[in-house]
Amino acid sequence: MTQIKLKKLSLLNFQGIRSLDVDFNELTTIYGDNASGKSTIANSFTWLMFGKNMQDQQKFAVKTLDENNKVIGKLNHEVVGFMEVDGEELILKRVLKEKWVKKHGELDVKYQGDTEDFFVNDVPMPKSEYQGYVSSLIKEEGFKMVTNPLYFNNTMDKTSRRKMLFEMAGTVSFSDTANLREEFKEILDIISKKSIEGYRRELAAKKKKIKEQLADIPSRVDEVSRNIPEMPNVKDIESKISILQEELDGINGSLEAINKVNKNKELKLEELSNKKIGVRRSITSLTVAMNKEASRLNEEAGRGYKELVKARNEMNDGVIAKSKELTAAENSGAKLNDSIEALRNNYQLIEVRFEEVIIETKCPTCNVPFPKHEVEQKREEARRKINEAKADKLIGINENGKAISNRIKENDQLVTKLEEEIAKGQIELNKLNTVVEMEMAQGQTPEYNGKQLLEESTKYKKYMADIVIIEAETLKIIEVPHDDSQSAETKTAIVVQIDKLKLRMKDVSII
Repeated sequence: MTQIKLKKLSLLNFQGIRSLDVDFNELTTIYGDNASGKSTIANSFTWLMFGKNMQDQQKFAVKTLDENNKVIGKLNHEVVGFMEVDGEELILKRVLKEKWVKKHGELDVKYQGDTEDFFVNDVPMPKSEYQGYVSSLIKEEGFKMVTNPLYFNNTMDKTSRRKMLFEMAGTVSFSDTANLREEFKEILDIISKKSIEGYRRELAAKKKKIKEQLADIPSRVDEVSRNIPEMPNVKDIESKISILQEELDGINGSLEAINKVNKNKELKLEELSNKKIGVRRSITSLTVAMNKEASRLNEEAGRGYKELVKARNEMNDGVIAKSKELTAAENSGAKLNDSIEALRNNYQLIEVRFEEVIIETKCPTCNVPFPKHEVEQKREEARRKINEAKADKLIGINENGKAISNRIKENDQLVTKLEEEIAKGQIELNKLNTVVEMEMAQGQTPEYNGKQLLEESTKYKKYMADIVIIEAETLKIIEVPHDDSQSAETKTAIVVQIDKLKLRMKDVSII
């Protein structure tokens, strides 16, 4: 049993709706005020499937009207249905177009009626094949019974409705009815070969004919009495009947042969039609598969492009980070050089600076001069202490300078390393930028098209070749006529002659 799910309807210029997409879930509720488009959505679905509205009418207003209730010309009116049939995606599309033609010698184009286009998974189809495809999914009567709760009461004709009710409720056999009353048994054989309604009409017709014959008996008796024919030649009539019967037997044999050939043609055409529908289904399945493959390829191509851009951005961020680190190292190196230069200047100042030694030569209390050798001894001691202090400062400056020099060396090595890494990173970044720009010039990512993949597919080419072969075989069968109309007319004429001759023979037997 085929399972069909309606997933989405797209309407364009349909019964006043300019554009509308309706998504369907397991349970979808559509409600609104009067004239808000609820019935239009239902009509669009039945029109897409069978070319009718919900009231089973083929002729109804599909086109969109303007504010003056006039048709807006030169618009396409279409409905697209997105479905799932036994787990596979299916897209049906029906388009109503206006045909406008400019005749030779005229200035304006004129409206020349409407045309309809049909598509299954974007594959164009003739109307007959489209209807056959839809019918292969679900019969129209069954579709309306399960989708329209008002169809049984309001739309189905009373004969079909009565038949269905009897099928649902069950019926009593003619034999059971005949056993109820004795007089019913007389007509049991009759109604077992024909319907009661047909038998009732037959009896009514016979009754009417008998009444007319009874009313016409007096005048016909008089007429027949005055026009009694001469006695016919029985042997001559039998000979003519025999000749006509032989001719009739020959025609019957010919008609039987033609009927057999036509029956075989019908069976072969039906077989070819079913085969063609099967190939179309295979094309539909292949189209869905190619569309999925195109989506997958596009997704992979897009993923590669995104990864390429990501690598470019990461490389660019790395170069920027290294550049900032290089700037910081260069600034640090400049500060270290300033520090070493300041130490060098300080070293020179300390080294060349002369510091005068002042020693008291007299007693501050009594103002008596100290002995000369004591003064000189104190002066030498003061000079020694000053020189020791200077030496200590110079040693400290020298050690500090060595430490700063080592840091400058390390910083210079870091600067060199960063410059090399930045240069390599810039080269790699330029390469990535070139590749990204080339991809962008080509539309960023390759555009894979499901239709193109389908047409390039070996299976699709084989399917199309199979359709060409099937259509050629169909045309070959159709082009060979087997017309039996002339033989049938001849047969009818002969039967009429035989009946007339038999009537004459009957008149002889009556006399």
